[in-house]
Amino acid sequence: MSRMAQIRRWIFKTTFPTMISTNSHDLQYPRTRRSIHSPGCLHQRFLQLLLAVISVVAFGCSSSSDWDVQWQEITEAIEAGNIQEAKTRLSGLLPQVQQEGPKNVHYAQVIFQLGIIAQHEGQEKQAESYFWEALTLWAQSVGPEHPHMASTLSALADLFEKRGNMDNALPLLKRAAAIEEKAWGQSDSRRLPTLLAYHQLLLKAGHTTEAQRIQTDISHLQDIHSLSKD
Repeated sequence: MSRMAQIRRWIFKTTFPTMISTNSHDLQYPRTRRSIHSPGCLHQRFLQLLLAVISVVAFGCSSSSDWDVQWQEITEAIEAGNIQEAKTRLSGLLPQVQQEGPKNVHYAQVIFQLGIIAQHEGQEKQAESYFWEALTLWAQSVGPEHPHMASTLSALADLFEKRGNMDNALPLLKRAAAIEEKAWGQSDSRRLPTLLAYHQLLLKAGHTTEAQRIQTDISHLQDIHSLSKD
């Protein structure tokens, strides 16, 4: 069994226990009715969201630490559009975080961001590999119910959505939404981006009943957000 197959099997055994196949090379997902019709992919919105999420998260380090300085420089490079510079800096950090081990959150952070950059560059297979690895590292460093897991599941769902593979995208995004609801609470407006994406995928896949239920949640959160701004 390849290393990537082992990672995928471990992730789906812990995150989707009812979906794991007996064949580690043939993961099974709930079947859906596909409706592929030039939807305007969500990948640009996901890229912007995920870059924002990962750049503002606090990891328990002092603001003056060497790590924070380096990460701020990487974030600034990304914001300025200097993707290659950011990629070079991240690659330079990789040996250091690998030495710190999988329970150090920095390792997951670097791998996840490398996945985002690979996705941005159109290297989908490389991005997918990074995201699967990041899931394993997040689970070991911050736990399987942490919002960082949701961000990575959303990124994977986005890759599958771009390929028109709703069978894979939907359960990943559903799990991401569940993690965020558990972590942040039912009325937290930070849940909106994931719910909006999930709602759109449900409509594309023909799951109208579930889409209507999610739309109710979205409307509720939008009302709360609107009231909080008044």
